[in-house]
Amino acid sequence: MSGERGQLSNGRGKRSSQPSQSHQGGFTLIELLVVIAIIGLLMALLLPAIQRVRMAANSLRSRNNLRQLAIAMHNHHETLGVLPPGSGPLRPDGSSMGFSALAQILPYVEQDNLQRLIDLNQPLFLGQGPNRVLNPVHQPAIQTVVPLFLNPGDGNSPIFTSYWQARSAGTNYAVNTGSGVGSFVDLRFPTDGVFWHASQVRLSDLFDGTSNTLLLAEILRGPDRNATGPMPNSAGPPRWAASISTGRTMIPTPPGGVNPPMTEADCARSTSWFGFRGASWAYPDLSSTGFNTYLPPNSNQPDCFAHGAGWYGARSPFPGGVNVSFADGSVRMIRNSIHIQVWRALSTRSGGEVVSATLD
Repeated sequence: MSGERGQLSNGRGKRSSQPSQSHQGGFTLIELLVVIAIIGLLMALLLPAIQRVRMAANSLRSRNNLRQLAIAMHNHHETLGVLPPGSGPLRPDGSSMGFSALAQILPYVEQDNLQRLIDLNQPLFLGQGPNRVLNPVHQPAIQTVVPLFLNPGDGNSPIFTSYWQARSAGTNYAVNTGSGVGSFVDLRFPTDGVFWHASQVRLSDLFDGTSNTLLLAEILRGPDRNATGPMPNSAGPPRWAASISTGRTMIPTPPGGVNPPMTEADCARSTSWFGFRGASWAYPDLSSTGFNTYLPPNSNQPDCFAHGAGWYGARSPFPGGVNVSFADGSVRMIRNSIHIQVWRALSTRSGGEVVSATLD
């Protein structure tokens, strides 16, 4: 017996001395799927927060751009005694060479070299109306992208190639041309706003007060193409302008406008669409560097024009409202919910309206 126990003991000892099989670690398919699901859930939770942070940062940068542009307007006023005209600069004979207000403040936004590319003794365009073309002498300047003129939240290309046989760098900021009511759709003659062709407005002319008068606002760049039929779809506020020029003529004498007058019904029936909003920081057209307040901020109703005159609204890539600068240099967001009469009152320079402090 003792021998058997010895043998058994030895056998157990022998077996216990053999190395045991180690278990190989790793994920099973189910565990892997669970991990992937958790990561996906975390991304779904974090992505909106990241987008909100990015949007807030872009909005802040856009507000800073507006502030710098307003300061440049003030520096122009301090140097020359007036705000830059909506189309200028004026020549000694009183004629306008046709550069936008943004183009005229280039020296005040540290763009002296770019301004030197513009020959102010040469017209901006050759020809008239829809047959005009960009003067080739200005092409190097006009195609230059100026980051200060761009809203970082606008995803459309800043380069336009479809209009006036030129390549142009766009803008997201436009000057206040007034309410757009009645004849004030036409920038050839004085509007109830701050800017029009050959305007010479002083800050002292803003009888409603600089803190109650809009100077600049955000706009959305167009898609750089035309279309026919129903208005093409676009994400967010519309970027298209309806043309209702057929059957209308420009009134050649002050206060201007078109005949017959523009109507919202005609705009709604349009089948001709243009995508040239913000096409160039240098063009003095209402479509490129102007806005009026006929339409509310971020209106779902598209812009509408006849022979260059019309309703061009302020629009923003940021939800809830549009960033604007006032004539006193302050910058704030105007909510989409603002009453339309208050919104229009903010664009007039001497309307005598009482503006609510809340602007909502």
